[in-house]
Amino acid sequence: RLSEYLCVSTTDFSQEKKMAPKGWNSNRAWLQGTGIKLFEGFFKANPAEQAKFKKFPDTPSAQLHTLPAVRRQALDTMCFLDEMFCGDTVAMFDQKVTDHATWGVYTNSFNKMLDFMPGFFAANGGDQGEWSALCGKLKASLP
Repeated sequence: RLSEYLCVSTTDFSQEKKMAPKGWNSNRAWLQGTGIKLFEGFFKANPAEQAKFKKFPDTPSAQLHTLPAVRRQALDTMCFLDEMFCGDTVAMFDQKVTDHATWGVYTNSFNKMLDFMPGFFAANGGDQGEWSALCGKLKASLP
């Protein structure tokens, strides 16, 4: 079902994305495809992190893109980043970290993802300096 893959946002997307790094694209197909590649690369670099995702804890990375749960997770994550760029970036991120603790995902997992993201986005058309600055700001806000 298409509706399963659409973001539900409370943010006014007509706002300028104040924090969006160069190369960011709000197109939903780009968000989902890039999100899948983000998770594939992140799990390859940090295999133990995949076990925290109960719907696909041991799926081989070459098959991740075939699973609806992965496509949904990828789109949700990228839609959150997209929404975060319009709002209070640090406060929204801090709330997401707090919410994830209930699933056993703690600060160290977020640190790993924030360390991974600048290189990943630079390799996919973004600016590594901008992503490093943004991820550094988010890391500094972690408890």
